[in-house]
Amino acid sequence: MPRVRSEAQTERRRIRSRISQRLYRVRTNASHRQLEDDVATLAAATARLEGHKDVLERGLWCHAEELSVLEYVRLMTNGYAGTPTQDAFFRRFVSDDVAFMGHTGVAAVRAMWDSYNTFFASVRLDCQHLVSVFASAEFVIVEAVVVGSLEISDETIRCLFPQVLLRHDLRAKMFGRDLKLPVRVLFTIDATSKHFVQIESEANVVGALLDQFGNLDDVVGVAGTSGIQPNAMLVSQVDDSVQGTTRRDSVASLVVDA
Repeated sequence: MPRVRSEAQTERRRIRSRISQRLYRVRTNASHRQLEDDVATLAAATARLEGHKDVLERGLWCHAEELSVLEYVRLMTNGYAGTPTQDAFFRRFVSDDVAFMGHTGVAAVRAMWDSYNTFFASVRLDCQHLVSVFASAEFVIVEAVVVGSLEISDETIRCLFPQVLLRHDLRAKMFGRDLKLPVRVLFTIDATSKHFVQIESEANVVGALLDQFGNLDDVVGVAGTSGIQPNAMLVSQVDDSVQGTTRRDSVASLVVDA
């Protein structure tokens, strides 16, 4: 009998040991899964906080008005192509009688973008700073600093920088390269409808050309005849008379005719 009792006790110890091992493995696996979940949660939280940090550092912390401006820049990142999404944004967020650089109406905004498509080989935008500078019960004014990377073509030089045609050294610094044009834009937004009711901008043409040429004397010689206006509108500097009209008037006519 003692031998039988001893074998029974040994078997019970073995069973308890196997159960303990199984429980240990279950707990370990559960612990690993929990650890993996915790790591994934922490990584997501870190990424979110890093994003918030970046937004705060760049001045892009947003309310509704800022978000609509960011969406406008995002949609125009590669220029205006008349896509359904771009046109839907104009209908939803831009007032029919928006005041735009001395013109009125959405057609004026489209015409400006069309002129950039005409005179540059490609357009890319990067919003570097965005902040509300004024708010009332009626209006919110949002300031954005956008840098346009504008690929320079023969058409760009001929129509917007005709002086460069006389300087092969400057042409070599421009053709096929991007002109980095900083533009400060003020969006006046109706606080109730969230429509853009006024858009005004100021382009740093001198700074862009100085970055391009690296020489202030060259900048002075070119900036004086540049077709990029202080408000970032484009006006061709070439008079190509065609049936009584000139190329110089072409961009303005896009606005009037539209």
